[in-house]
Amino acid sequence: RKEADGRRIKTVGPGTLVGEMGLYTTAPRSASVLALEPCAARHLSRHGFEKIARENPEAERLLHHLVIGLLSKRLEHANRERAILLR
Repeated sequence: RKEADGRRIKTVGPGTLVGEMGLYTTAPRSASVLALEPCAARHLSRHGFEKIARENPEAERLLHHLVIGLLSKRLEHANRERAILLR
């Protein structure tokens, strides 16, 4: 992930979910993604997300569960980093 000024924030590997907050908010993106090597990527638009919700409630539930778990882990990591910086 990169910030608007081009600074690298994080390097992630295969299977990483990015941009998931866009499914829940209309806030502008806080970073962009750049592949360092050839890869396959998938995009789920808000419209696609809403279609899943209408047509497959179990898939919607599993997706929410996945995203909530991911965001919880990221928040826990950010809180640990913050605590270290405040020491």
